[in-house]
Amino acid sequence: MSFKLTVGKCAIATKDLYTNEAIMAFNLKEGYKINPDFLYYYLSNYNWIGANKAVMGITLNKATISQQTISYPSLAEQQSIVSELDKINELISLKKAQLSDLDTLAQSIFYEMFGDPIENEKGWEVKKLSDVSTLLNGRAYKQDELLSEGKYKVLRVGNFFTNSNFYYSNLELEENKYCDYGDLLFAWSASFGAFIWNGEKVVYHYHIWKVLYDDTFLNKIYYCYLLNTMTNSFMKDLHGIGMMHLTKIGMEQYILPLPPLPLQQSFARKIEAIKQQKTQITATIKDLETLLASRMQYWFD
Repeated sequence: MSFKLTVGKCAIATKDLYTNEAIMAFNLKEGYKINPDFLYYYLSNYNWIGANKAVMGITLNKATISQQTISYPSLAEQQSIVSELDKINELISLKKAQLSDLDTLAQSIFYEMFGDPIENEKGWEVKKLSDVSTLLNGRAYKQDELLSEGKYKVLRVGNFFTNSNFYYSNLELEENKYCDYGDLLFAWSASFGAFIWNGEKVVYHYHIWKVLYDDTFLNKIYYCYLLNTMTNSFMKDLHGIGMMHLTKIGMEQYILPLPPLPLQQSFARKIEAIKQQKTQITATIKDLETLLASRMQYWFD
């Protein structure tokens, strides 16, 4: 179990391994009839950061943790509880695997319809990115300009990848520093990739480009997949030492394959159908996670 930073995260080791000082191992003593999987669920549900718990800042106190008491039913009932929770977790894992399979399917459809965009073995018409696109930078913010609440969310690169928390801004900026629902964006520093923004109007950070494009040549969904498919190639041109990044001038020189627009639109319809399936599966995962939390609370609170 982790007892620093990501406090309370639990896992069962499936093989011998070494851990660092931020992870605490629980070794079951002989004579106590506790199912390891039951203990895993029990500890996963435990409110380590709640009132009167063993917390010092964001680090759990090992000595105090050792004094915590645990109540547990018979082995048979423990196994019954574990079986119920395992089944819900298995369903969640299955649905997440389906999401992954749909992502793989979408990428396979792209390659089947258009081939490798770098090799362009199908001989599509090509143009430089700068001929069919304009890359607009967001705004660079000072730390004291990033607020805990305000009129506009500030969209940063991390919000695409790992961080669901937003800063805010009350600044009124020129219109090209905002992005709206449906805008095509590209993260070009530290983490990389194209995204179609599906949220409310926000201001976007300097490390994101808003991609304006000529829709007589490009369908937005095709273009998003094209940029993501080409990202590995973009990564060969990274600059910087601490924070690696792409340059706007370098990005604009890339050659893009431009299949006929009706073919791009056909691809987009296939992706929209996959997206609908993903939306349904995501809703099911949310429902299952709610059910799991409810059952965990029932058994362990």
